Amino acid sequence: MTIKMPRLYIYNFLFAITMLLLSNAVYTQNTIEGSIEWLEPLKYGLEGKEQYTTLNFEDAQFNLPATKTPFLYQSLNVGKNTRISSAEIIDATYQSLNENEKGLLEEEFKSVPDIHIEYSTIRKYNQSFIRIKPFRKNASGEIEKLMTYKLLLKYSKVPQNQLKNLRYATTSMLESGDWFKIAVTKDAVFKLDASFLNQLGVDVTSIDPRDIRMFGYGGMMLPQDNDEPRPDDLEEIAISVIGEGDARFDPQDYIIFYGEDQVSWTYDTAKSFYRHQTNLFSDTTYYFLTTNKGRGKRIQKETRPSGTASITITEYDHADYHEVDLRNLLGSGRLWLGEVFDAQLSYSFKYKVPNINVNNKGKVELSVLARSSNASTFDLQVNGQQFSTSISGTNLDRGEINFARQSNVIFSYDPSSGLQDFLISYNKPKATSKGWLNRLVFNVRRGLVHFNDQMFIRDFESAGSGQLANFELQSTLPIRVWNITDHNNVVEKDLAVNANVYSFINSTNKLHEFVSFDKFDVNNVHPIGKVANQNLHASSAIDLAIITHPLFKEQAIKLADFHRAEGLRVLVTTPQKIYNEFSSGSQDIVAIRSLFKMFYDRATTPADAIKYAVFYGDASYDYKNRINGNTNFVPAYQSPNSLDPVFSYVSDDYYGMLDDSEGKWATNSQVIDKLDMAIGRLPVKSVEEANGVLQKILQYSAPQSFGDWRNKVVFVADDEDGVTHMFQANELARRIETNNKEFNIKKIYLDAYQQQSTAGGTRYPDVNREINLSVEQGALFVNFTGHGGETGWTGERVLGISDVTSWRNINNLPIFITATCEFGKFDDPLRTSGGELTLLNPNGGGIALMTTTRLVFSSPNYLLNRVFYNRVFVRNSEGKPKRIGDIFMEVKNLRSSDANARNFSLLGDPALDLSIPEYFVKTISINGNPIDQVDTIGALSKINIKGIITDRNGIQLTNFNGTVTPTVFDKEEEKRTLNNDGGGVFNYVERDSRLFKGEVSVTNGAFSFDFVVPKDIAYSFGNGKISYYGLSQTNEDAHGYTEDFIIGGSSNNAINDNNGPDIELFMNDESFVFGGITDPNPILIVNLSDDQGINTVGNSIGHDIVAVLDGRTEDSFILNEFYEASLDDFTKGKINYPFNELPPGKHTLTLKAWDVANNSSERAIEFNVVEDQDIIIDNVVNYPNPFTSNTEFVFQHNQAGIPLDVKIEVFTVSGKLVKSIDKVVVNQGFLSRDIRWDGRDRYGDKIGKGIYVYKVQVRSRNGSSAEKYEKLVIL
Repeated sequence: MTIKMPRLYIYNFLFAITMLLLSNAVYTQNTIEGSIEWLEPLKYGLEGKEQYTTLNFEDAQFNLPATKTPFLYQSLNVGKNTRISSAEIIDATYQSLNENEKGLLEEEFKSVPDIHIEYSTIRKYNQSFIRIKPFRKNASGEIEKLMTYKLLLKYSKVPQNQLKNLRYATTSMLESGDWFKIAVTKDAVFKLDASFLNQLGVDVTSIDPRDIRMFGYGGMMLPQDNDEPRPDDLEEIAISVIGEGDARFDPQDYIIFYGEDQVSWTYDTAKSFYRHQTNLFSDTTYYFLTTNKGRGKRIQKETRPSGTASITITEYDHADYHEVDLRNLLGSGRLWLGEVFDAQLSYSFKYKVPNINVNNKGKVELSVLARSSNASTFDLQVNGQQFSTSISGTNLDRGEINFARQSNVIFSYDPSSGLQDFLISYNKPKATSKGWLNRLVFNVRRGLVHFNDQMFIRDFESAGSGQLANFELQSTLPIRVWNITDHNNVVEKDLAVNANVYSFINSTNKLHEFVSFDKFDVNNVHPIGKVANQNLHASSAIDLAIITHPLFKEQAIKLADFHRAEGLRVLVTTPQKIYNEFSSGSQDIVAIRSLFKMFYDRATTPADAIKYAVFYGDASYDYKNRINGNTNFVPAYQSPNSLDPVFSYVSDDYYGMLDDSEGKWATNSQVIDKLDMAIGRLPVKSVEEANGVLQKILQYSAPQSFGDWRNKVVFVADDEDGVTHMFQANELARRIETNNKEFNIKKIYLDAYQQQSTAGGTRYPDVNREINLSVEQGALFVNFTGHGGETGWTGERVLGISDVTSWRNINNLPIFITATCEFGKFDDPLRTSGGELTLLNPNGGGIALMTTTRLVFSSPNYLLNRVFYNRVFVRNSEGKPKRIGDIFMEVKNLRSSDANARNFSLLGDPALDLSIPEYFVKTISINGNPIDQVDTIGALSKINIKGIITDRNGIQLTNFNGTVTPTVFDKEEEKRTLNNDGGGVFNYVERDSRLFKGEVSVTNGAFSFDFVVPKDIAYSFGNGKISYYGLSQTNEDAHGYTEDFIIGGSSNNAINDNNGPDIELFMNDESFVFGGITDPNPILIVNLSDDQGINTVGNSIGHDIVAVLDGRTEDSFILNEFYEASLDDFTKGKINYPFNELPPGKHTLTLKAWDVANNSSERAIEFNVVEDQDIIIDNVVNYPNPFTSNTEFVFQHNQAGIPLDVKIEVFTVSGKLVKSIDKVVVNQGFLSRDIRWDGRDRYGDKIGKGIYVYKVQVRSRNGSSAEKYEKLVIL
């Protein structure tokens, strides 16, 4: 069966001074005219589950699966301070829907198509976006689709408040002076004495305590919206220094201050309920102390307010919660859950709440989740009172809907006593059902009776405009009270004491917070140490920011130097330095974006704005290192949605949305966030990986990496879902074949190859080989469309981890575009994905990937892929190829209305120039005839071709001296797939018969070469193709093509030749001796020569250049594509063919080759593969070091994926063994961080403080071992 698919066309955006419009629209005054080309309905769904259908038209966009209605999306560049204020459809024509189409629409429509206007700013240029749903309900109530239209536009000025920017300090407080970092993990009034300061590193004997100052924000997450105010740089907080009056810090002197933990509380007025928010990124709050930056801010004692209190407060609001983060259900998003209801179905939580008002209703919020095919219920018992909440079921067989359902409900209850006893139970309806607790929060009223050393007081009931309140607080102990509403400016209250009643007056015009205390907290404050001076705020304008984990700073600096040599302005810094200045030392992803926004806002022109960022380090969905061996080196953005596999995602794009109206990254908003800069990630986890990626980036533009692989684009298509994936891949290829003919297309469609049945399922060994060879040979892009996952492509496993790690193509690195699920998932600390390994392979793989990180829908993948190929070959204003990040940014912005696009990330360096040749090659004549007057060329005729190298204006470059590599192709060939799985035959054309490839000298921009047309051409007549790649002696390259000649038939002057070619065989180099030794990955070297040239056509059965290893003719290797003629000599040439992972032992290889007249020769060679994989370890450390309660042992090795027996022995400095740890580890990469130690000896006792020596001994399963010694310190 042959299936015909509709032809699809990609967006062509035309840039004008006033507007950026789609190719089917023109600008006439204030009117856009356009038409819609409706296509066959589109099937969509998760990869492999395309079971849904929707209406479709040319260049339609979708927001699947939220809504299946297609919409038209147009981008309008309307000027710096202008935007579209309204849009109206006029002069439209419509067409009725047929019966099939009617059933594909689910929503209601109005009498005119719905128009939605969106606003955005991209690199400081305002743009408006028009979204049109092209349907209406006519007067008869029938739905019609839009066919042609005129769009009347009106404009207005951008409101001034949309142009505001945040304000930034010109210099950071950390720029000078001595600074020391302090950590707190609880809301409390803390005490720092001389002993603490000494541990911190402060020399208390040399300071004036009046100069002690403390800075920090307290515990809070930075606001996500760019236009919300937030602190900039460090802000000083008020403290008290007891004993500072004598200008000496005596042993009895101390500091007291109020410090906040990372849990914030807000009052929900709609629910009359206090809610808490734990910091998503950090459990620790940091403060910075300095002693030599002038006099410090002190806590002032408030003068008792004048006036009479209108109310007396004897009660306050008490709120508490239970929430623990133990698991993330999808390994995605921000939601972490606590207790699981499975084997254990009930949990009890008890809280003692003295002085509770039992006559006041309490409130409790229960947040629970369940995964069950049936509806299920949770019961909550509070002090004997019964409540229940139900949760709907979910479909356990569908991967694209919610993994679990959630219920958040607030109940009112009678407190009854000071013991609040909560019992939560899950009524499990099925054995497969499971529940989880998210949080339990309760609010009650308590009497103002001081207890428990420190007590925090809030009272929303008393808050009211213009009121003064008298707070009466009972205490049997002497107490103090601070007003801590303004964390930076704590005020001590003036207390009136009457017996055991302490009273104070305070305004209650808003909700205030106080703390009463009779003791100081010394247990939840920790000395971190001295902080080096830094000053990111004083940085000058940059083009590129490299954010690196300290482990990889050396490599990051080298990468910065590489880009500085290109003329880019580069900043290298670490996440922690950013946190120090932008989030008070605590991890917060908004701090990183705030740094980028500072540079963006300071820029006065688009050219001066920050453009790129590299994240040098891996990420994890676990921000807080709850997972053993976590990889949160440079954090990534995790979506709020954590339950929907399609809408839960990880992305670095969040950091690049820098305009004031952006930051929330909401969907279906009038303001659509769009990238103002491009972000790429290098997901390295070790110094070895960091070095490997760095060398690849440097190599990508090195002289050895120039070659005609830059003219090649490879498309790989799955055979599932009928012919959908092959159709999509072929449409992408066809666009290049039509619009960018200087590139040559390699099509690897699975169904075009023989499928084999094995015990493990069906396989395509020839496809596996073709993919590996295509990567090894190199290509500008390798594009995959089809099913896949974290570890490979397709159900037939045509690409797996072993393939990726075996690639050795360091001098011809492709960019991979993978439109498949999760291949590039970089935030799973327990697995290194295939996409990551493609980039991390130090010997080859890819230079970058535009790849998926989560589950994706197939049709939106294809639409994004189309936009990519429409933009990637468009040169910049200087006529040069763009940088990788600029292309990625354009594509993401053009698909920003599609939530599916958020699942695509850039793994790689966005500032890297794409390796598209800058100049052009032009054919002048064939056999002395001008190219427009060429006769037909036939088999066995000798051909002479002349050409020149030109600039983009067609002018010959007379200073271009070097070589050009021409590749001459036969006609396009019609092909049919084999219908292996019964999904249908797919017809396509491919040009893959190569008549000649060689290297030719270029002098003063001109060249000439000869070759003989092989006898094996297809004798029918049609257009051939010559593809060129030129390279100058100064490493400037060029490319071009011609199809302006006919090839077919045979020559009247055919040669007479009966001798086969001469053959020489070697392994790795030409000094190889027959029977010699090789490694498991040798290079086969073949020297071929013949007076008439070598046949590489492959049209006739048996006339290929074929290599057979160990007599296995069924697994022979066709080497036609690997042959290249010598410089200026078509009679001889060479093959370099890479073998991978050959088994140890002796091997025999036989090679057969043919000349152009179809005479053959054969030659054999023997070689011995020897394997040497002794274990090596390096960079042995433990972290943290020094430590108090836990440390982690880390080392690098060369045995990825191999079980290693690790023994760690800890000795005293005198040599006594105190602890031995034995563990078997298996690492996907080359970094081991699997072993932790709690500082206890073999008997479980805590060992003493001091310095210890430890030995790490690692033994591989091949019997080799290695060991190293290091020191650790226990505090």
